[in-house]
Amino acid sequence: MSRVILNVLGALLLTGAGLAAVILLRPKPLPSVNLHSAASRTAQIAAGQLPELKAGSWQGIKPSYIGLSGDGGDVITGIKWSAWNATEAVGTGSRTLQSCIPDCATGKDTVVPETLVLSEPQDGFFTVIVARFAGQVAEYTSGGPELWPLDAGTGSA
Repeated sequence: MSRVILNVLGALLLTGAGLAAVILLRPKPLPSVNLHSAASRTAQIAAGQLPELKAGSWQGIKPSYIGLSGDGGDVITGIKWSAWNATEAVGTGSRTLQSCIPDCATGKDTVVPETLVLSEPQDGFFTVIVARFAGQVAEYTSGGPELWPLDAGTGSA
């Protein structure tokens, strides 16, 4: 700012006999500064990694099965993933439903198609699963009161 004032005073002195000079001064543009430090570039690279599913002791991407019960009675198998990106994963597979009549150990199993959407990644892992099967919608939230997958993997259940 002091530089601008000195330039205006100098111009007025140069006009001498009381003639006012109007000077339009434009500040010099600031040099461009690279705001991306090495740390932010590292964060951008890490941000490009795909979130994983963590289920029991398994963690990874694109499991072919997801187990929701300890007795193996609620398992989604044959999952084929049509999308797996930084914000969501979408897959289709088959869920085996138990009738539990007369009890879950001897009841009839019915296989139904299922669509899964994994979303809301936090700290590198998906935290929400929405499952649609047999006219039902089930939502599972990691750390919530709902059931979270106990197991998953890329082999057979």
